[in-house]
Amino acid sequence: MIKNLVKTLLPKREKSANKGTFGTLTVVGGSEKYRGAPILACEAALRSGVGICRLASIEKVIQSAASRRPEIVFQSIDESINGAISADSFISQMKNIAKGSAVLVGIGMTDCFDTEAVVSALLSNYENTLIIDADGLNSIKTCPEKLLNAKKTPIITPHVGEMSRLTKLSIAEIKENRERVALDFSKKYNCVTVLKDSITVIASPEGKCMTLDRENSALAKGGSGDVLSGIIASLSAQGLAPYDAALSGAIIHSEAGLMVSSVMAEESVLPSDVITCLSAVFKELRS
Repeated sequence: MIKNLVKTLLPKREKSANKGTFGTLTVVGGSEKYRGAPILACEAALRSGVGICRLASIEKVIQSAASRRPEIVFQSIDESINGAISADSFISQMKNIAKGSAVLVGIGMTDCFDTEAVVSALLSNYENTLIIDADGLNSIKTCPEKLLNAKKTPIITPHVGEMSRLTKLSIAEIKENRERVALDFSKKYNCVTVLKDSITVIASPEGKCMTLDRENSALAKGGSGDVLSGIIASLSAQGLAPYDAALSGAIIHSEAGLMVSSVMAEESVLPSDVITCLSAVFKELRS
């Protein structure tokens, strides 16, 4: 039943399509310390069907990404004194960087002033769907009302620790009432919330809510969230509405995790293995 739901939501892929047909995603992420996170997101996005994936980051991250995934388009941003993306450099290039149908921001960026300024600038100025994860969420933990500045309903993808920082609720309180916490936050701040844990909740500001309770320890590894964000952002760039993209992305990510853990020990599964399984998941959904 859950797969049938995704089948009805997936973007159509006409044989006569070109790369522009399937949208352009910009991933704004990475830092000197966290170079791998945006690469995982970009790979997952490309494997999920987006036509063009652009990575806007510092040169050290771009060099790492270029050696691994030549299909990515790159936009170089100056590095700040602490090894993060420079807000001044980003804002000066934002018109170029923000072109396209979706932007994913926050992964691997570090929690600093520059990240806060980058996220704030996108929330106030970007016209299409914005997906915020990781340090992008940490940057607004004291002012989640900034989400209300978004031109289009944004998607946020916090794990329970990040949600605790956003809501000032304890992790225990969140786990006791995941659906209510996600729904209340979505309604208050007009965003789609993907509350990540072994049980994941997807909630919309209109009151839609779905819980995915297929627990799988294979996904309990650093980088899994980056893969999930890349899938959701890819579907957003291809034209899915925010809640549909978040729901479909979470289900596809879960399916890929279950598929890979059926042939590998859960201890041994890497987020990159989950990306490898995306092709089989989409093949099944398209059949």
